[in-house]
Amino acid sequence: MSTPRPDPIGDYLDRLARRARGRVGAERLLEEVAEHLDDTRDELVAGGVPADAAADAAVARLGAPRKVARALPTTRQRTRATAWLLTALGAAGLVTVPSGVAPHISLVLITSGFVGVTILEQLRRRAAT
Repeated sequence: MSTPRPDPIGDYLDRLARRARGRVGAERLLEEVAEHLDDTRDELVAGGVPADAAADAAVARLGAPRKVARALPTTRQRTRATAWLLTALGAAGLVTVPSGVAPHISLVLITSGFVGVTILEQLRRRAAT
């Protein structure tokens, strides 16, 4: 009695799911990679490659799950980018004050800057602990 052969595509997707956990767009990435692996395997099988070898080749072509998962930004990276954008808007608000732009626009921009700085400070504190 032979032991069942492991599923290289399923194993790859499991490893990728663990690596992509907590990253922005992880679910979408897993769907796309699963579809890509299935399509590649099917094309190889249609070309005469045995199914087991085709699954192995599809996984090998894609590369290490660690590298694929790294292509996704982490939630913290996206939060940091948003915070910097808000901070830049705040700086723009400070510039508009003396130029006579509508005061409520300047106030909104400056407030967004304070929010951005607050988020950046919170991220800095979390990273320090």
